Amino acid sequence: MTRKKILVLSHAGVLEVNRAVFQELAGLDADVSMVVPRAWKGDLIRSLHFQTRASDRALRVIPLPVAFSGKGSLFFYRSSLRRALAGWEPELVFLDEEPWSLAALQTYLEFPRAQVWFFTKENLDKTIPWPFSSLEQWVYRRAAGAFVVSDEVEQVLRAKGFRGGIQQLHHSYDPELFKARPEHEKQLIRDEFGIPRNTVVIGYFGRLTLEKGLLDLAAALTLLAADSELPPWFFCCVGNGPAELDTKRALSSLSTARYRMLSALNHDRVGSLLSAVDMLVLPSRTTRRWKEQFGRILVEAMACGAAVVGSDSGEIPHLIARSGGGLVFREGQSSDLAACLKRLLVEPALLEQYQTQGRRYVEQTLSHRTVARDLAKKLQASAASRE
Repeated sequence: MTRKKILVLSHAGVLEVNRAVFQELAGLDADVSMVVPRAWKGDLIRSLHFQTRASDRALRVIPLPVAFSGKGSLFFYRSSLRRALAGWEPELVFLDEEPWSLAALQTYLEFPRAQVWFFTKENLDKTIPWPFSSLEQWVYRRAAGAFVVSDEVEQVLRAKGFRGGIQQLHHSYDPELFKARPEHEKQLIRDEFGIPRNTVVIGYFGRLTLEKGLLDLAAALTLLAADSELPPWFFCCVGNGPAELDTKRALSSLSTARYRMLSALNHDRVGSLLSAVDMLVLPSRTTRRWKEQFGRILVEAMACGAAVVGSDSGEIPHLIARSGGGLVFREGQSSDLAACLKRLLVEPALLEQYQTQGRRYVEQTLSHRTVARDLAKKLQASAASRE
């Protein structure tokens, strides 16, 4: 296999966690450069700034200023990409942006001779206004191929008229940060975060928005609290977002000894706290403009040894089915969610079975290194087929 020059462009790469697969890719006999925003307005953390990490040593990362920071389809790099690469000419370009975005247009205009693959996560066949709809079809005709995060995304891509090759690429996790810990260490973590000992810990980690189903989760917990026969449990909610006050109000019927709300944590701290959680809930609700695209927090939770409970929105039920790591409930049905949680509370053997199965699945298939190897093989095979 010849050493290919691969350029990666990704606004998500402003965060180290989203560079990890490409850091691994750079160690697999590939010459990889990555362009990321110098600063970005995020969802959980509003002001993100690129920071060089030791893990970037095999990967050349070039942070550039952007216009319209935080606007996924409208942003573009204010500097010339070719000039920033200083004569380094990529053969392959992995574009971690949607095909209708201005960043996609900029990429194709600056690298007309490179083979460009785009990576899309769009799982709703939404109407895109002109001129972005025309841009999308323009990119389709020029793309060397596409990567998708799920079967559902592939179906949407075909329905929108893409006729090129499609490969799947799942989100991955860092096994150094997200891992199960021995019981004594878990107890210390629970003590640190004010979580009572000898309780079954139910967790939610992510954006605090209504489409994430937080009100359904609060209603389900209220139903659990009314059942005095259940083993002791505790709910830990971690995140920021516009629905924070709504979530607090919905949980206010619970005793304060039953739950705790924490602001969003740094990624390494998330892994620590997740290892102290027994079951992770992702109760997302599909809306007209949004559906859960993958649910990486489920992967990270399973890696930490937690069972998972998720709604049937988007990719959630398929990920849980593949992993064997938990239960699925009908989105928006708080009583159905409560029944799933109750079942895991009263059947500890089943809870442990899901914890074991989920952890085994992600360890075998979804580490950064495993996914990077899969990406390298698919890029090389696709490139060879076009030569």
